[in-house]
Amino acid sequence: MAAFQLQNVHPPSTSEVPALEHPSETEIVLAEETPSGFKNIYRGTVGSAEHDLALLENVMPLWLMQYVLSNKTPTVPNIKISFGVALWVDKTDSTGSSSSPS
Repeated sequence: MAAFQLQNVHPPSTSEVPALEHPSETEIVLAEETPSGFKNIYRGTVGSAEHDLALLENVMPLWLMQYVLSNKTPTVPNIKISFGVALWVDKTDSTGSSSSPS
């Protein structure tokens, strides 16, 4: 993972993002997608996050650190997907057997 440069830290101002008070027991979960689903990479609370800063710096993806600390949104690649649509013709009758014209 690329190191995050502290001189680039420019969190959004309170006029752009108002300060919110969250209860200290509010859970924070960071997870990453895996082939079998999702894997938690951090689980803590608002109250414990201050003590977990070193851990958070190690597990947070770079794009998330840039978003939270530098107010920069990640660029998303433009992916084009082609597909076709065909009319479905059901060749079975209601009993599930093949029907043939009489």
